Amino acid sequence: MFCKNHDEVVCATCVAITHRDSCQNIHSIPDEVDNLYKQSASDQTKNQLLAAKKKNKTKQVEDKKKATQQIQNELKKQKLRAADSIINYRKELEAELKILETESLKDVDVQYNSMERDLQSEIKEAEEDIEDLEQSASKLRRSIENKAQEFALRQAPTAEATCKPKTTAYKVKQQRNINTKVKEDKYTCRILGSCFTEDGSLLLADNNNYKLKRLNISTYTIIDQLDLETGPDTVAAVSLRNNTIQFVSLGDKMITTRKLKMDHYCYGLAFNDGELFISDSDKTVYIHDIRDKMLHKVITKKSGTAIFSGNRHLNVSNYRDFVYGADSVKCLIILNKQGNYLSTFTDPDLVQPWGVCTDKRGNILVCGYISSNIVQISEDSKTKIGMIKTDHYPLSVSFNPHQNKLAVTHSNNNTVKVYELE
Repeated sequence: MFCKNHDEVVCATCVAITHRDSCQNIHSIPDEVDNLYKQSASDQTKNQLLAAKKKNKTKQVEDKKKATQQIQNELKKQKLRAADSIINYRKELEAELKILETESLKDVDVQYNSMERDLQSEIKEAEEDIEDLEQSASKLRRSIENKAQEFALRQAPTAEATCKPKTTAYKVKQQRNINTKVKEDKYTCRILGSCFTEDGSLLLADNNNYKLKRLNISTYTIIDQLDLETGPDTVAAVSLRNNTIQFVSLGDKMITTRKLKMDHYCYGLAFNDGELFISDSDKTVYIHDIRDKMLHKVITKKSGTAIFSGNRHLNVSNYRDFVYGADSVKCLIILNKQGNYLSTFTDPDLVQPWGVCTDKRGNILVCGYISSNIVQISEDSKTKIGMIKTDHYPLSVSFNPHQNKLAVTHSNNNTVKVYELE
């Protein structure tokens, strides 16, 4: 039993003796245990403590979970950073290897180029030695030939007379017109350059028909012709319009041999003692050796003014240490063989000079393109001593001192005039 008045558990005897009359609120515990039961304050506190403990434990677990998840996330970040670091390191290594490769290749190129230059220098020296030997042999042959010629001249007084200096004006003894057109020619001939060879033949550079022709001066017929890759401007070595000097072997048949490719236009051409003098049909004369090394570029006087205004043909004198250049604007320009300017010759009878040659007896012969004449000038006095009229627009002149013949070519004309002079 439970006495609510006294708030205590009692037995049946106690109820009968002590609580029956004074206590009205007595209950049977088994019947009303649910109604009678109330948690004590300590139990509530205990339960609250348990609940709080449970709650705190749950929070700790959740906090631990969150902390673990944060650690896991940081671990992933560290993994990514490590992977990126490895990749970047590999890229840095590749960049360093690329730099090392580039520098190593440069070192190889530098060493190769140095060794190549040395080898090329040795090859060039060998070629120069070969060329020197060939020139020495050629000079020896010429020396032998000159001795033979000297002997022949001594035995022939009339031939000897043709090589003596001439101080008077030439006169035309006989004139012959020779047709230079051959059946293979497509166009009218335009002989820009001409020269006599040692055997007395006349070489003709036909610019219009891209041919080098050889004329027998005795029979007055074309005996040989050579097709060229472009129009020739001058002969012996032949200057071509594609900035090339073409060498030609003069045997029974003319044959092209080696060529020199220039970096400038080639028009007038003269040769002396292993050097080529080349005009560009404008304001410059180039001096090359026969190995294609440029020695000098002749442009201005010491004062700085231009020497040429429209250079054309060139000729090197064997009588004086001079180079003569026909200039269509300034008349006749005189240089020394080193390319230094010496003087200019002008004359009112000589208009627009084009071709120039010497007679190897102290005279210069210059043809005037507009004045249509050949003016004879003394190499010593630089004065005009004679003049020969010719057809319109002469382009070149060449002289054979042994036969006393002067050949003149003209613009767009199949005819070459050959004058026998006295």
